[in-house]
Amino acid sequence: AVKKIINKIACFSPNHPDKLRDYVERREQEINKAKNSLEANLPALVSDFNLVSGKPGVRYFEGLEGVKKVLWDSLTTKGEILTYADIETIEKYISAMNKSYTNRRDELGLKKKVIFLDSPFSRSFLTTYHRQTTEMKLINYQKYPFSPIVEIYDNKVSYVTLTDDIKIGVIIEDKNINQLHRSLF
Repeated sequence: AVKKIINKIACFSPNHPDKLRDYVERREQEINKAKNSLEANLPALVSDFNLVSGKPGVRYFEGLEGVKKVLWDSLTTKGEILTYADIETIEKYISAMNKSYTNRRDELGLKKKVIFLDSPFSRSFLTTYHRQTTEMKLINYQKYPFSPIVEIYDNKVSYVTLTDDIKIGVIIEDKNINQLHRSLF
């Protein structure tokens, strides 16, 4: 309704019925925005709930955007990041993302210890790899083959799997699981 004040009297006149469509579309947009916000924040809320209830907090992510969220989560650490990685897999699937990640890690001055698979590709690639913030060791890729990325930081352990068909990431927040992985590292 349109409101007009005439001689201190409020007069209303009806709007065109098309205004109802506009109103419904605005409400739909607001609901979609709220739904997207909920979807984006729900994993963290569930994780926090699980931590409070004594269960490990687990968050699962899919696709390259999900992988990015998992990797970038380690940039929030106040300490050192411990990592297992196959640089050949990283270069094959997320080369640009890894460059951006390592540049940001360098900017933040975050130290990282990495165990890389020792292969001819790794030896060649790692000659110029972020030595100022990264301490590296190589292990025999034939004796210990793996392709997922594992990062250990704060009270978290994250896993990233990259294949032609699968690009997923998982973050587990649990001090006991973290301590196990720190000990094994």
